[in-house]
Amino acid sequence: MAHLEGIALDLGVRIEHYDHLPHGRWGEYRHRRREVRLLRHMAPVQYRSTLAHELGHAAYGHRRSTARTELEADAWASQAPDSLGLLETSHSGLRGRTDGR
Repeated sequence: MAHLEGIALDLGVRIEHYDHLPHGRWGEYRHRRREVRLLRHMAPVQYRSTLAHELGHAAYGHRRSTARTELEADAWASQAPDSLGLLETSHSGLRGRTDGR
């Protein structure tokens, strides 16, 4: 988890925890606030994979959820160092697009 939190810092994104999120979500990214919102009390693997997915939205600068942005966030999360707690590598190469898509 420390690697993902470091990536959040590098991206300038705050991580906040909530007891409830809209529409039964486990997490969400708010671009204007540069904030990832996560549901409290998730299992560790669910927490890490959700955080990695939401950081994918941040890395790509997504402003809304579409089928395409969800796929991009999933792809980014699958490359995140400890999205599943399996890798202990540098996150220096994890960057999204800078064109706002």
